[in-house]
Amino acid sequence: MRTFLIFLTLIGIAFTNCTQKQQEGWKKRSEKITGETEKTAPPADTLNENKFALTDQNRRFLDLVTTVVKKQPIADAIKVPAVTRLHPNHFAAIKAPIQGWIRELLVDPGSEVKENTLVAIIENPQNLGQRLLVRSPISGVVNERPVNKNEWVENGVGLMKIIDYSMLQGIMQLYPDEQSKVRIGQQVEFFRKGWSAKGRIQFISPTADPSTGSIEARADIANANRRIDANMPITARITIGEKTGLVVPNSALLHEEDHFIVFVQKGGQFEKRLVETGIRTNEMVEIVNGIIEGEQVVTRGAYQLKNMAFSSAPGSEEEE
Repeated sequence: MRTFLIFLTLIGIAFTNCTQKQQEGWKKRSEKITGETEKTAPPADTLNENKFALTDQNRRFLDLVTTVVKKQPIADAIKVPAVTRLHPNHFAAIKAPIQGWIRELLVDPGSEVKENTLVAIIENPQNLGQRLLVRSPISGVVNERPVNKNEWVENGVGLMKIIDYSMLQGIMQLYPDEQSKVRIGQQVEFFRKGWSAKGRIQFISPTADPSTGSIEARADIANANRRIDANMPITARITIGEKTGLVVPNSALLHEEDHFIVFVQKGGQFEKRLVETGIRTNEMVEIVNGIIEGEQVVTRGAYQLKNMAFSSAPGSEEEE
């Protein structure tokens, strides 16, 4: 009899375990079909997936800064490839004005000269004792000097080239979809890593390159202290217009998968917002959709806030 009771007890335990496994199996099937899961209480600082609060300790740690979203003018611009070139009005090729012997060469390649500096003396053999003084027509740097002292030169032979690097030209290539937007007088900013300069478009070629369909545009580049050399690849940002829109600093914008987000502060809560962007400059970005005027967006600490929000969101912990 005792053996029989033990046998019945074991059967009951096995049945109960089986029933629990079946119930769990049905629950998982139901979740898979309906997409609904059993609701659990979120962590204390989390309100939902996109809205959360911070503890005072977290606020102090992140040192967040916010700014009010407002409408303001923003420049509409296009970016095009460009290159620096010597400026035709800041370059001089000095040639021998007569035939004769070079009796003096007073500068070497790389030497800096001022306008009207004496650079060479040529003696005319047709009139012994007559010497012609050759001076630099511009200030600049001696770039080439293919002749030497006591060398015979013919009239018109090149003695040296002087380059004034204080002014260069930015040569831009405009492709068909950009050409109708660009006009003489528009402001352009040239830049590359560690360098930038501004100018205005002064020339647009009337003919296109037959192989690429691009046309050339030019603008002067002030280059005090020779911050950039000629023949350097750069990028040009041409301002083609201006509009007024909702604008936030670039530091407020975060990239997430295939879209952009910002964090909006409302009282003691922070909300992650999906936003659509428009015009973007070096400092600011236009927000076309996702926020409204007067809201506050996080401009410092947004990246750290994103990481903290993710780590405190339900389901962010690794499953064991």
